[in-house]
Formats: sequence, C-alpha cells, structure tokens
Amino acid sequence: MHEISLAFAIFETAKGILKEKEGKEVIELEIELGGLTMISPLQLKFALETIFEDESPFKNCKIKIDAIEPIFECKKCKHSWRPNLSSRSPMISHLENLSCVHCMDTYFAFMICPNCGSNEVDVISGKECVIKGIKIMK
Repeated sequence: MHEISLAFAIFETAKGILKEKEGKEVIELEIELGGLTMISPLQLKFALETIFEDESPFKNCKIKIDAIEPIFECKKCKHSWRPNLSSRSPMISHLENLSCVHCMDTYFAFMICPNCGSNEVDVISGKECVIKGIKIMK
C-alpha cells in the first residue's frame, strides 16, 4: 500500500509550496497519476483527505486526480499505441494483484510492438505521479 506514504510525500511538498508562496490556505491540488503506477486513485484521494482534515490550511482543499493512460512506442518503427489493459493476460492480472510496481516494470520490458514485432519498446506515458497544479489563497 504505497498510497499512504505517497499521500504524506504529496502533503509535505504542498506544505512546502504553501510556505514558499506565503499562502494561508491550499484551495485545490491537482495530481497526474499514470495507469502503470499501480497506485489506486481512490485510495490516494482518501489518504490525502484523511491527512488534510487535521491540517487547517488544507481542510477545504479540493483534490483532483487526473488519470494518464499508458502509451508505448516502438524504438524501431516509431509506432505508438495504448495497450488494452482490460483484456489482461494471466501474468499481468497476477502481477497487478500483487501490486508489485517493480514486477510491472519487468513485465512491460517484454512488451512487443504490434506493428513490427520488435521488443525495443519505450513507455511514453503512464508512469507519472506528479503534482500538476496547486491553487493557494494568500
């Protein structure tokens, strides 16, 4: 369950930005979360809300989490595609149940380009976990 430690890291970062900008309150926090991170958006939001409820500068903060779809690109033919993760192989289902981020990296290292069959594939998006925006009241 990485969501709790991630929520605390996001909180500490937002707290630092609030102090740096000499703000009084965080009104909105927008996070980009990639589909390959194995982080549950609902659990992350719940963890943030739980942390924020005891912190007066964050009590009324609206939390927005934007899902970023995975996109792969072949290094050889430059074909890019979105994997169909709804019809997962038994391997990916097993790894997802384990919530093993490192295992997922290993699995995707063996991704094959549907266009040319090359195994030289890059993950273009889907691994993001960033604070995209923060609105502060001064």
